[in-house]
Amino acid sequence: ALQNGEYYRQYCLDQGNSPATVTKKLKEIKAIFQLAVKRQQLEANPFAYITKPKCPTPEIHTYTDDECRRMVKAAREFCDGVDMRRNARWDLLILVALCTGLRRGELCNCLWSDLDFEAHTITVTAKGDTDATWKWCIKDSDSRAVPLTEELTQMLIEHQSRQPEGYPYTFIPAARYDHIQRLRAEGKWTYCDSRTKTVARFNKVFIKILKRAGIGEGEFHDLRRTAICNWFREGLSELE
Repeated sequence: ALQNGEYYRQYCLDQGNSPATVTKKLKEIKAIFQLAVKRQQLEANPFAYITKPKCPTPEIHTYTDDECRRMVKAAREFCDGVDMRRNARWDLLILVALCTGLRRGELCNCLWSDLDFEAHTITVTAKGDTDATWKWCIKDSDSRAVPLTEELTQMLIEHQSRQPEGYPYTFIPAARYDHIQRLRAEGKWTYCDSRTKTVARFNKVFIKILKRAGIGEGEFHDLRRTAICNWFREGLSELE
């Protein structure tokens, strides 16, 4: 069985899978076999001793302070020219990501009830499948509260004051929320969708904003990397 695993590892590499992708596949298969061992369906895990392909450490890409300013400016200009019932407040998404280091999924599944304006915090917490919300789980943790600056808190308060009643999500525009609710009613909304499709054309719009800002490369997750690197420069420890 180990020999078969090694053959599969090489086959994936030969098919053009990156070492990181192959490592992920091997981990998933190993976990399935381990479950079979726990259930006494196998005596031993055949993938227990398979070696993973070496993965080069990728270079961490972050944005400079000037790029962040240009990005926020470009996002505001983009919002000025579109229907805000159908488009997210991209300047706020970017600013909150830079302030808190939250992931895309954490921001897109943030509820107004997760915000404490008096304490200046935003709480990342899992969401249940209810009439008003869809199921979403947090990556790597149960929940956590993250501080906001006073300026950003005020911007979020002003954003909330301009939103129609009955829309629980902070960054999902009204028309998009209505569309998602229709998809849910028709059984066409999945858990995977809650991670990638809450804000329509997310990656395309973000790339458009980067181009408008004159930034040649990058992705939304780089905002999280930028935030964490900034915290280190300010003296915070890895634990903090």
